[in-house]
Amino acid sequence: MKGKKGIFVFVGLMVLLLSIVPVSAFFEPVPMPIRGDASEDVLVAQFTNTILADYVEEVTRYNAAINLELSDIVTTITFSQRLTASEVEDFISAYNISPVVLESRGFDADGARITGFSLVDDCIEESEKSLRRMAEARDVEFAGFISIQALVDATEIYSVQTDSRTFLTDTSGDLRININPGEILGFNISDESGGFSKSLAWELEDLGLVW
Repeated sequence: MKGKKGIFVFVGLMVLLLSIVPVSAFFEPVPMPIRGDASEDVLVAQFTNTILADYVEEVTRYNAAINLELSDIVTTITFSQRLTASEVEDFISAYNISPVVLESRGFDADGARITGFSLVDDCIEESEKSLRRMAEARDVEFAGFISIQALVDATEIYSVQTDSRTFLTDTSGDLRININPGEILGFNISDESGGFSKSLAWELEDLGLVW
């Protein structure tokens, strides 16, 4: 990848966080509320198949018009199925992307979904082993990786999107793309200052479309 000169504030903040917070802290499983629960964040909307289809169509349309000279596009890739560490590494290698954060899925003893986030290091398989150990210690079943936040060159966006392991390649968090398809849903899914958009993993699970 080329052009990594501190363009993205998010990545810079990640580096700063690593200097003051142990890496293991980022591997803590994060329980998420069931959709419709009064405690959920106000930015979370109840998806329907129609709304989801409209959102995917809008993002895909803008992806097709991206300037191919752009590099390191802030991208959230929601997988179409849970992936193992080796499958994620193969995915990353296939498109020469620079991974930043992996989102993983787990289930507690009652079957409730648990979401984990981890910064990507040099060996994802070692990270998976650490996640499995921590999950087991908390009586949580580690089920695999469900999305990745990464920097992707414009020339690879189409290939990533058409990979069978991809549900959506969401570039709406990159301010250079200058889109907000989240307006379809009635809220911004990425911060106004830019940054990675949220994955659609939970919504896809709710709709029974994956996993």
